[in-house]
Amino acid sequence: MVATIGKVTPQAEEIGKEHNVEFIHKGAPLVYIFDHWLVPEHRVLSPEEAKEVIDKYAGGNPELLPKILVTDPAVRILRAKPGDVIEIRRRVPPKEELIKKYGKKFGMQAYEILKMLTPAGEEVSYRIVIEAPEEYLY
Repeated sequence: MVATIGKVTPQAEEIGKEHNVEFIHKGAPLVYIFDHWLVPEHRVLSPEEAKEVIDKYAGGNPELLPKILVTDPAVRILRAKPGDVIEIRRRVPPKEELIKKYGKKFGMQAYEILKMLTPAGEEVSYRIVIEAPEEYLY
């Protein structure tokens, strides 16, 4: 990544893309999002793992996987490219923790539902990286 003060010329952008260099305006916020407690763990799958996931969850068709834009901050930090598959792991708290936190707040019905339905552990989801349409680029 290169921080710039002014605009970057189209030629510099083209050369930057060829060499995997990203230009960021000096005034842009530079925050490492993975240090925040609300951001789940992300990682780029190897081609073999990605093929396995696509076969298992999308019947071999990568278009059927949920999408994540190449402009997403997590994707940019991981330097994932369109076509890469991202694994996202979220912690799911035990039901006792959820009941203690939300049970009284939402009443007895919510308490009973939480008691029955909430699994503990980890939730894993997968997203395929896609190119952002021009209107979404900033």
